Amino acid sequence: MKAKILQWVRLQIQKWGYDVHPIDHSYYEEQSNLLAEEKVAHIFDVGANVGRAATCYRELFPDAHLTCIEPISELASGLRALFPNHTVLQAALSDNEGVAEFHIGASKDVSSLLKPNHKSLPVSYRKVMHTTDVRNVETVTLDALLEDKVDLRIDLLKMDLQGGEMRALQGAKRALASERVSIICTEAFLLPFYQDHALFGEISGYLHNHGYALHGIYNPVFSGRTGRLQWMDAIFVCPRLRERSRAIQEQRMLTKSIAAVERRT
Repeated sequence: MKAKILQWVRLQIQKWGYDVHPIDHSYYEEQSNLLAEEKVAHIFDVGANVGRAATCYRELFPDAHLTCIEPISELASGLRALFPNHTVLQAALSDNEGVAEFHIGASKDVSSLLKPNHKSLPVSYRKVMHTTDVRNVETVTLDALLEDKVDLRIDLLKMDLQGGEMRALQGAKRALASERVSIICTEAFLLPFYQDHALFGEISGYLHNHGYALHGIYNPVFSGRTGRLQWMDAIFVCPRLRERSRAIQEQRMLTKSIAAVERRT
């Protein structure tokens, strides 16, 4: 009965152009576990929005310095007020330096350097992804940001760029090749919500070619109408942390196996 009620509520919300899904709290726990043996000094939150993820990182890694990158001016101002002792850069991370059009959605959460792909958008997302404004924003690359900071290593790179993740990674070729990013936590789409954007398979392949391995996927969002997987969060680890990743995965599987046996007995 509870499941039927939740499904009905979700369908009602979707009629208004929104969606609801459970939060996978293990997403942040896994990041903390992966870096448990590291001295976490630098975290980059790209597409920081209103600072929800940055707030979690400040609690998980209180000694780390946060760099929040957010192109929407009013959101960047809010981040500066929230994190006065950290760095806030009003810009969009991409594969080149310059100025580009940024498409503001009816919900700022879906704003992107890319235009929405209205031909493939699910009906429930068309209203919320409708472009209400187009602004010129500064674009930067991760390689350029790190160019004069030769000793800086990014312990955690979080990206929520609404389809712009591959462009940001292509602007980080040197950083990836020299393993200056320890773990990458990124949103990735399985369906083309935006025009000309890379899907999960392309992102995973690109990172694999740079030596990064997939640690796990989290927060999968399925269509309430078709059941298709639409997007999710993914964690990738650099070559140095592969053994750590494997050990955590094996422990997780062991814990699940023990729990399954206990349920049967």
